[in-house]
Amino acid sequence: MDHQQKFAQVLGAAAVALHSLEVPFHLVFGTALGAVRAGRFIEHDYDIDLGILREDFVPGIPQAMLGSGFREWWSYGSLDDGLEYCLVHRLGVRLDINLLYTREDGVYSASYGGVCTTFPGGKCWYRTQPYRTRLIDFAGRRYLVPPEAYLEETYGPGWKTPKEYSYNNETIMTEYPSLVRPH
Repeated sequence: MDHQQKFAQVLGAAAVALHSLEVPFHLVFGTALGAVRAGRFIEHDYDIDLGILREDFVPGIPQAMLGSGFREWWSYGSLDDGLEYCLVHRLGVRLDINLLYTREDGVYSASYGGVCTTFPGGKCWYRTQPYRTRLIDFAGRRYLVPPEAYLEETYGPGWKTPKEYSYNNETIMTEYPSLVRPH
């Protein structure tokens, strides 16, 4: 099974689990970038990224995911302060679920790991303008994705040109325009 097939199967399993809980979600970060830009998962991406609005959160998400082929999970943050679930599917694909927090000045999400561990609280915060999602055909199903304006805010005006991003070096400070700079 190739990268595209594995990732499509894992995303489909996550969709079934979240739909069973009636939890709306949409593709975010690199998964949204690949879906909108090329209609496929980014080949060098190692995970799938989903976003759930804080107000749509329900308890039991990890347990539902475990019933859909995911074999382990862990979390970072807390429900009201940057919650991120990280799960690994039996096919070896990692899936991250980020809670999205709507505030007066935008939509926030947290990320952990890499250079983010050097930031206050051990996490990076990203902020984009509020947005409306839209449905697209992707990986054999229909998924919600953010608009192109979200991708430009997140990855900069060159978001349509493929390049490798990394959380593991200082380029995060210049490569991710939506990163909220620590004070």
